[in-house]
Amino acid sequence: MRTLQPDNRVRAGALAIAIVVLVVGVGQSFSSLPVLFATASYYAQFTDSAGVSKGDKVRIVGVDVGTVQDMSIDGDHILMKFTTGTRDKVLAQIRTLKGDEWGPYNSAARYLLGAGLEPALAMQLADRSIHLKETWNNVWTKAQLLHAAGKTSEALAAAQRAQTLGKASTNFFEADEVAKALVSWKK
Repeated sequence: MRTLQPDNRVRAGALAIAIVVLVVGVGQSFSSLPVLFATASYYAQFTDSAGVSKGDKVRIVGVDVGTVQDMSIDGDHILMKFTTGTRDKVLAQIRTLKGDEWGPYNSAARYLLGAGLEPALAMQLADRSIHLKETWNNVWTKAQLLHAAGKTSEALAAAQRAQTLGKASTNFFEADEVAKALVSWKK
């Protein structure tokens, strides 16, 4: 008995790869959007604000989500203005990331790299991604993190590994960037 297979497997595969490339490309551009760094201001009234100062962190369920912006007396209460930002929410989600897929860890590491935030956490995420499944994409992310940390020889080794993995891949869409980095990082 013949198994059922679609007649257009190659076309469907090419379309799937194109969609993945598009999603990754769009996802990596999010760090440059102003809305990603938008903040919302909230006000709360308290009867006691002992130990709270302007600039203190605002925590919800133990997760830092914003900062105290202003405090003023309003009758018999303290009126407190605080902000929470999208960046803070993204960071909170990154810190609680779980799962066995390599992609979300790599995306989180790339976000932190692009935003210039928490390089140690970004490296942990890249390492976790590589541990789950080594791809040219997550090895390239690690190479960029190493380069940003000034670890040029380690960055070069990782970039070379990414290039080797990429050449064996059908979707090595950052081949030019890796090749340029290999040349410029050797200088």
